[in-house]
Amino acid sequence: FILPSALYDLGGICLRQGKKDEALALYEQSVREDPSFFRSNIRIGEIKKDGGDLDSAFEYFQKAFDSSSGAPDAVCSLCSIMLARRQYREASDELGKVFMSHPDHALSLRLLGEAMMGLEDFKSALDMFRRAIDAEPSDASLRRLAGTALLRIGNYEEAEAELKKAVEMEPDDAEARCLLGMAYSEAEKTRESMDEFWFSVKASKDPCLEYFAEGASCLALGETDAASAAFKKASSAIFSSGLKPAVSSTMQMLAVSGASASRRSGQDMAAYGGGDDARLFDFLIRAVDGRDGCSFAHSLRVAKISRRLAERISEISRDLLSEEEIKCIEMAGLFHDIGMLSVPSSVVAKRSPLTEDEFSQIREHCTEGEKLIASLNLPWDIGKMVRHHHEKINGKGYPDRLSGDDIPLGSMIISVADMFEALVSDRPYRQSFSFEKAVTLLNKRQGNDFAPGLVKAFIDIVPDVSRIIADIR
Repeated sequence: FILPSALYDLGGICLRQGKKDEALALYEQSVREDPSFFRSNIRIGEIKKDGGDLDSAFEYFQKAFDSSSGAPDAVCSLCSIMLARRQYREASDELGKVFMSHPDHALSLRLLGEAMMGLEDFKSALDMFRRAIDAEPSDASLRRLAGTALLRIGNYEEAEAELKKAVEMEPDDAEARCLLGMAYSEAEKTRESMDEFWFSVKASKDPCLEYFAEGASCLALGETDAASAAFKKASSAIFSSGLKPAVSSTMQMLAVSGASASRRSGQDMAAYGGGDDARLFDFLIRAVDGRDGCSFAHSLRVAKISRRLAERISEISRDLLSEEEIKCIEMAGLFHDIGMLSVPSSVVAKRSPLTEDEFSQIREHCTEGEKLIASLNLPWDIGKMVRHHHEKINGKGYPDRLSGDDIPLGSMIISVADMFEALVSDRPYRQSFSFEKAVTLLNKRQGNDFAPGLVKAFIDIVPDVSRIIADIR
């Protein structure tokens, strides 16, 4: 008989030496000697969890929980799997019990804060993170979590202060640097935000993201030629780059630099007519279009077709839309699919039928697009049009199942333009339809997807649409 505690200690030595298999064998022997020795069950669960076997990890953590009568460490281990499975309510219930009996237990406070973040109760999450910091003041990751909660609350000044402390404690924490960059961008500290975002992107070691970051940084500093060259490299590299967490840093850099260039010029952005901002957003739209194998021209075509359809509607309805409103519809058409940057590349470019979960991720591009539009600080009010461009007049669209006149007119215009352009363009999974076939399919959708008057107006401009598609390749 060997004492389970001795086997546990030997396992710890092996782990520190990087001998994971030997450590696992020692912990398993410890459990065989005494099944109630819950600490070894926790260690076995952690090894399984690190290996990606969440089911086995949960099983061992449950054993530790049962044999320890709910010891805080065992509860935390079990709840870490619940959080990984997004079972935030269940985790918060168990961790709340630990909080009542052990209010200074740092790990349970941290995990309870993460559960509150998952439940979008950011103020309660911040309270838990601050209590955890009081218990473990040297833990930089707790500062990062507190800064994240402050950003979600909208308290950017305190978020900046908290995240600065996290970066001072752990200068190589790319996530903390990215979050600090976001706090700086809210305070319009362009150069500081660029420095933090650049560090986070470099940590990804993704050449495509680095090109985007380099271009955004150069543009924000007025080095337009260098920015243009970097964006061109990024555009060429986009096909070999998968979507990674650091893309959020890149998008933030694009947003900050675009806003900075707009403030310097004091002029409205020309969407595709020249100028620094035009280059920036041209390459951004190219990145969106290129991810699913579409032509880089897709968004530009949808924008131009949307403008022409808006003009035709205004002609029919005696100046229903002003020039400013028509311009907004055109720009919403340009940015209508920008939310696709939040969808995994494996889903966007998939050629076989999507699963329900995958289609659910695709549907999120409308709401994610609205959020990203808000962060870009554009001079046009186009977020709602982007959000609702997949609604249908029969109420069976998404994301909000709006119907009839509740759908913004601009969204309905973009929806028609988007569908028609897709029909007459080649896709990875099918060849293009002829204009005649596309018009027939569009007609079949009126009254369900589209308002009849909108389809009639579109048919009036089909010759113009043909020229737009021929001119933009």
